[in-house]
This record gives sequence, structure tokens and C-alpha cells, in this order.
Amino acid sequence: TYLKIVNCYIRCTKDYTNDRRGDCGRLVREISCEYVVKLVKLTLFTNKQLDYLNSYLINDILCALLEQICSKIDETRYVAGCALVNLLNEKSLLNIQHRSILEKLFLSDTQLEWRNAQVIFPLVVQLIEYEEYRYVIWKNCLITSGDSTEKSLTGASCALNNYLKLNEKNVQLFELLLNDLLKLFFDTKNQLRVYQPCIQAFERLLSQSTFQFYYEHCQQHFITICSEIIHSIESTVRTKQRLINDMKLNVSIIRFYCSLIQFNNSELKNKVIQLLTNYFQHDYPWIRRQTAQYLYETCVMYADCFVDDNTYETILNILTETNWDQNIEQLTNIKQTLLNAF
Repeated sequence: TYLKIVNCYIRCTKDYTNDRRGDCGRLVREISCEYVVKLVKLTLFTNKQLDYLNSYLINDILCALLEQICSKIDETRYVAGCALVNLLNEKSLLNIQHRSILEKLFLSDTQLEWRNAQVIFPLVVQLIEYEEYRYVIWKNCLITSGDSTEKSLTGASCALNNYLKLNEKNVQLFELLLNDLLKLFFDTKNQLRVYQPCIQAFERLLSQSTFQFYYEHCQQHFITICSEIIHSIESTVRTKQRLINDMKLNVSIIRFYCSLIQFNNSELKNKVIQLLTNYFQHDYPWIRRQTAQYLYETCVMYADCFVDDNTYETILNILTETNWDQNIEQLTNIKQTLLNAF
């Protein structure tokens, strides 16, 4: 019964129910963070059920709290942060993995501004290097980076990018993160709340050259992971009509595909160009125009990826001068011309 109650609280920290009022699961998540820690403290105080507080259960509780500390919602971060501090202050609680690191990050300052994303995320991202916390931090920082208010976007995105740039020569860490990213895309393909922000956040990291060093030294692994992610996206989106016409998701995918052109790998480049030109036959003219715009900007930014100047000019002219409101049949020849030019 004890384990059932604790696991119930942990599951409730993952309640992201939305209705017409918005994120109504938020209160459930916040209350669950508070009460799971209260239950642990009560267990320690009464000296009963202590056998259940093993390293696996404590790690599950910590990961549940850390997930909410990575939230884009200031108040949720505050509630989860206070709960984490209460847990770490229980010196009789054993089995906390990397306790000294957690205490150094979150107990050194007694007045830590949990509501301030630009203060908290630079601390949280440092846990990425520890296996027990890597996946939950990586996943939820990506979600917040890709779908958040301006304050939390700046906090999460900048902290993540700065941390990865600082550790860019740690190819083993980058390999693990890319493997985790691929797992994330396969695990969340039915959760648009997670899927779309992760695509957007990964695209931002690519556009900031965060993975450039890793690509130069581990090209094959990088290409393999990106190809698998592309396969996951295509198999997920193309099988669901509601996703095919989801404007926000499609723009994120278009930008992600464009960001891969910079690596100038023929295998990857040919694959994304084929997929991008498919968007020129999308049912919505707005999507076609967005594709043309982002592809044009990409071609201008990474002009050195194109060897033939004449071909390069042809591509730019087609992208800027075509009327993308034409019917799909008329755009078929234009699509083929672009494919041949690339």
C-alpha cells in the first residue's frame, strides 16, 4: 500500500491534462511534488516503512521533482524546488545519488530564486553529466526550450546551449545525448506536447552550431541519429491527418530539415531536400510559402554548401519568384526543377 501511494504521487507529477481552461494538470503536479516529499519525511519521522526508501524509489522521486523544476511555469518551478530542498535537508535520508552535487547546486544559496528561469536553468543543466538525471533533464530542458514564454525560453535555451558549448569536446556525452534524443522521439511520438517542442529545440541547437564539433569528429553517428529522427518524424506525421495540417508542427519540421543542410553531407542533404520540396505540394499555400522562405534563408546562410554558382542562382530565383498559391499540379514541374538543381 505504501508503495502504491508513493507511486501514485509520482504519476500525478506527470499529469499534463489540458482542457478549455488550459493546463488544469498544473495544480495536480504541484500538490504531488509537495506531498510525496511530506510522505517521505513522515516515513523517516515514524521510522516505519524505511525499507521501501531504496535508491530506485528515491531516484524516481528526485527525477519527478527535477522534471517540474525544468518547467516553463515559474510557480511550478518554485513549488518543486522547495520540495527538493526539503528532501535534501533530510540528512537521515540515504540513497540519494550524487547528493553532494545536488546540495552544492541547490542548498548553497538559501534564497535561491526558483521562479527566475535565468537563475535556475544554468544550475539544472549541470546534472546532464550524471547518468541518473541525464535523460529527465535533457528531455525537459528541450521541451521548455522549444515551447515556452520568453523568460523561460531564454533561461532554458541559453543555459542548455552554453552548457553544451562548454562541453563540446566531451564526445561521449554528446553521443549519449543524441541516443537519448532518438529514444525521446520514438517514446513520445503520440505526445504532441513533447514532440513538437523537442523538434524546435533541437533545430535551435543545430542552428547555433552546438553540434558542429561532434559532427566533425563523429560524423557517421551524427548522420545516423539525424536520419533516424527524420524517419521517426515522417512515420509519425504522415500517418495522422491532424498532424499533416498542424501549422506549428510543420513549421518546426521545416526549420529542422533546413538546419541539417549546413552539414553539407550528401546523404543527409539529399534526404531533407526531397522532404522539403514535398512541402511545395502541401494543401495549404501558407505552408508552401513558409518552406520557400526558410529554404531561401538557409541557402543564403550556407551558400558554401552549393558548388555551382549558376545552380545556386537558379534555386534562389525559383524560391523567390514562384507564386506558391498556384494549384498543386502546376507546382509539380517547379518541384522537380528544384530537385534537379539541388
